[in-house]
Amino acid sequence: MYLKEAFRYQNFLADLSEQTMGYLTATRNIMKTTQEHMRKKANPDADDEVIDMTTERTTQYTPDNLVGFLVMLVDEREKLTAAISDAKRNCGINIDAEVANNKIRQRAATMLQRMGNIRATERVFKANGYKFNAEGNQVAYAYDVKEVSVIDFDRNKVKGICRKLSEQADEMSTAIDKAMVELTVEYKPVFSVGDSFEDAMDKYLGQDTAGE
Repeated sequence: MYLKEAFRYQNFLADLSEQTMGYLTATRNIMKTTQEHMRKKANPDADDEVIDMTTERTTQYTPDNLVGFLVMLVDEREKLTAAISDAKRNCGINIDAEVANNKIRQRAATMLQRMGNIRATERVFKANGYKFNAEGNQVAYAYDVKEVSVIDFDRNKVKGICRKLSEQADEMSTAIDKAMVELTVEYKPVFSVGDSFEDAMDKYLGQDTAGE
């Protein structure tokens, strides 16, 4: 499979693991509970009844089935992760590092673009002051304030850096995308990413039975 497919399959295994652990977290799925309704003691005309509460479970699979499936998923995830790491070592770029670098490039370019679009501004607003009148009383008065803001940086330089970072980010994104669809990961998937939980579990149980 190619690297992009491997990442998708990795997420698929993670989803299966989470669903399996969700089933195992529910106490009713891992405990065998029976209820004995002792009616006859209180009502001679009624019959006692034993009810198996395993029918209340949210899954048809036994705890042992689920635990074994979870262990297999963990093992497969480890194998796939190792195969992905091996594939990345054969790549001409450090994919993980460049993905992180590109995030920084793109954030910096966005900020510099905003900076390069700033224009000089001028506004007039009111402020308050205080003075003493002829009677010696302190009174407030309003006056105009003219505020002028001008850029304090080299706009052309900033735009040039922004353009360079954007070009670098685009170039690296293209290289990463190419690696994702061309780089081969030596791993044979056990399931299909289109399988439901039940499909995957049934395949696991079929393999487990075949190995006995």
